[in-house]
Amino acid sequence: MITAKNMLFHEIIGMQASVQECSDPRLINLEGRIVYETKNMITLRTDNGSNRSIAKAIARKIRISTPDGSCCYISGSSLRGRPQDRMSRL
Repeated sequence: MITAKNMLFHEIIGMQASVQECSDPRLINLEGRIVYETKNMITLRTDNGSNRSIAKAIARKIRISTPDGSCCYISGSSLRGRPQDRMSRL
Protein backbone atom coordinates (compact mmCIF):
# COMPACT_ATOMS: atom_id res chain seq x y z
CA MET A 1 0.00 0.00 0.00
CA ILE A 2 1.29 3.44 -0.91
CA THR A 3 1.51 5.86 2.00
CA ALA A 4 3.24 9.19 2.57
CA LYS A 5 6.11 7.41 4.35
CA ASN A 6 6.95 5.04 1.49
CA MET A 7 6.07 7.25 -1.50
CA LEU A 8 9.62 7.35 -2.88
CA PHE A 9 9.68 3.55 -3.13
CA HIS A 10 6.69 3.47 -5.50
CA GLU A 11 5.78 4.49 -9.01
CA ILE A 12 4.32 8.01 -9.04
CA ILE A 13 2.81 7.89 -12.54
CA GLY A 14 -0.96 8.16 -12.28
CA MET A 15 -0.96 10.11 -9.02
CA GLN A 16 -2.44 13.56 -8.58
CA ALA A 17 0.23 16.23 -8.02
CA SER A 18 0.51 19.97 -7.43
CA VAL A 19 3.62 22.16 -7.58
CA GLN A 20 3.74 24.16 -4.33
CA GLU A 21 7.18 25.81 -4.55
CA CYS A 22 9.22 26.30 -7.69
CA SER A 23 11.91 28.64 -8.96
CA ASP A 24 9.72 29.27 -12.04
CA PRO A 25 6.73 31.32 -10.78
CA ARG A 26 4.58 30.24 -13.77
CA LEU A 27 4.57 26.65 -12.49
CA ILE A 28 3.48 27.39 -8.91
CA ASN A 29 0.03 25.89 -8.17
CA LEU A 30 0.11 23.84 -11.37
CA GLU A 31 -2.06 20.77 -10.73
CA GLY A 32 -2.63 17.58 -12.64
CA ARG A 33 -2.05 13.86 -12.91
CA ILE A 34 1.51 12.63 -13.42
CA VAL A 35 1.52 10.96 -16.84
CA TYR A 36 5.23 10.60 -17.57
CA GLU A 37 8.51 10.67 -15.67
CA THR A 38 12.08 10.73 -16.93
CA LYS A 39 15.44 11.16 -15.25
CA ASN A 40 15.08 14.95 -14.96
CA MET A 41 11.43 15.74 -15.78
CA ILE A 42 7.88 15.10 -14.63
CA THR A 43 4.96 15.61 -17.01
CA LEU A 44 1.57 16.60 -15.60
CA ARG A 45 -1.72 16.41 -17.52
CA THR A 46 -3.81 19.33 -16.31
CA ASP A 47 -7.61 19.42 -16.04
CA ASN A 48 -7.90 21.14 -19.42
CA GLY A 49 -6.03 18.23 -21.08
CA SER A 50 -2.71 19.92 -21.77
CA ASN A 51 0.58 18.35 -20.74
CA ARG A 52 3.15 20.45 -18.83
CA SER A 53 6.69 19.28 -18.21
CA ILE A 54 8.47 20.33 -15.03
CA ALA A 55 12.17 19.94 -14.36
CA LYS A 56 12.74 18.06 -11.12
CA ALA A 57 15.66 20.36 -10.32
CA ILE A 58 13.51 23.50 -10.10
CA ALA A 59 10.51 22.02 -8.24
CA ARG A 60 11.31 22.58 -4.57
CA LYS A 61 8.04 21.21 -3.16
CA ILE A 62 5.52 18.93 -4.88
CA ARG A 63 2.33 17.79 -3.17
CA ILE A 64 1.36 14.27 -4.22
CA SER A 65 -1.95 12.73 -3.23
CA THR A 66 -1.79 9.07 -2.24
CA PRO A 67 -4.50 6.57 -3.21
CA ASP A 68 -5.77 6.44 0.39
CA GLY A 69 -6.59 10.17 0.26
CA SER A 70 -3.68 11.56 2.27
CA CYS A 71 -0.98 13.70 0.75
CA CYS A 72 2.76 14.11 1.09
CA TYR A 73 5.24 16.77 0.10
CA ILE A 74 8.32 15.78 -1.86
CA SER A 75 11.25 17.82 -3.07
CA GLY A 76 11.90 17.55 -6.79
CA SER A 77 15.56 16.88 -6.09
CA SER A 78 14.65 13.73 -4.13
CA LEU A 79 12.95 12.43 -7.31
CA ARG A 80 15.97 13.10 -9.55
CA GLY A 81 17.37 10.16 -11.45
CA ARG A 82 15.71 7.38 -13.35
CA PRO A 83 12.49 6.14 -11.73
CA GLN A 84 13.68 2.52 -11.78
CA ASP A 85 16.90 3.48 -9.95
CA ARG A 86 15.17 5.44 -7.19
CA MET A 87 15.00 2.51 -4.76
CA SER A 88 18.71 1.73 -4.98
CA ARG A 89 19.51 5.30 -3.89
CA LEU A 90 17.37 5.19 -0.77
